[in-house]
Amino acid sequence: MDNFDIIEQMADIKGIAKFDKGFQPFWWIVLVLVVLAIVLGFVFFKKKFSQGNIEKNNSLIKDEILSELEKIKTNSFKETEEKWTNLLIVFKKYLGFKNNFDFLPLSEKEILEKIKGQLEEIDFKKIEDFLKTTEIIRFSGSKIYDNQAFAGFYSFMENFIISGINNNGKILKIEDKD
Repeated sequence: MDNFDIIEQMADIKGIAKFDKGFQPFWWIVLVLVVLAIVLGFVFFKKKFSQGNIEKNNSLIKDEILSELEKIKTNSFKETEEKWTNLLIVFKKYLGFKNNFDFLPLSEKEILEKIKGQLEEIDFKKIEDFLKTTEIIRFSGSKIYDNQAFAGFYSFMENFIISGINNNGKILKIEDKD
């Protein structure tokens, strides 16, 4: 009779009940809110930390430009072309700093095309003269320009760059024309 009791007990076991797992909006809403909170948190912290890095980089670039200007002023270069080239590089770095664009690989002609119409005529003319003079000196090795000519261009560039960096003077902001 023991076998009969076991079979009778097994007969009382019911089958697996099936539940309707239809759409449960509560859990979908919770899931969407959690994902949204994670994405917004990531964006907020990334923006906050990257803004600090941008300001830090800008400060380093400003210091580098001003330091290089000072080196040009205090160094006596053996070659005429070296001081003109260094001043040109500082000017290109300044343009890059102000416009968030790399001006170093651009030729003097390309720079003039980009800045045309962005400055007062007298400033544009002075920069145009500087770029053309630098190009002549760099590529022909000409020594026809003396230290007085360089001093005049250096003085203009120094004032132009420093006033632009300090945001209280001419700020050359170039819009992409392409």
